[in-house]
Amino acid sequence: MKRLIVLAVVISFMIVSLTAPVAFAAGAKTTAGPVTLQGTLQQSGSDYVIKSGRTTYIVVGDGLSSYVGKKVVASGQMTKTDKGKTVQIEKISEDMSKKK
Repeated sequence: MKRLIVLAVVISFMIVSLTAPVAFAAGAKTTAGPVTLQGTLQQSGSDYVIKSGRTTYIVVGDGLSSYVGKKVVASGQMTKTDKGKTVQIEKISEDMSKKK
């Protein structure tokens, strides 16, 4: 009976040990949901960023290079990663609104 209990404890420990790194890695990226950003698209190294208010968002998507240096309105799905707030851009357009 003692052997069975010891074996169950060892197996439980092994399962927890093997799944802990997966759970930790999953915590490094969390989905925050849909967002709409308004700001200037800039290139920072190999990343594209939009500074919106006091927050800088890393943005990824197709066709971003043509908007560098322009004020844009962009929407997409945000995730929080170890690099910061990252938005997968689904729609982007030049911001044509005039501020008074």
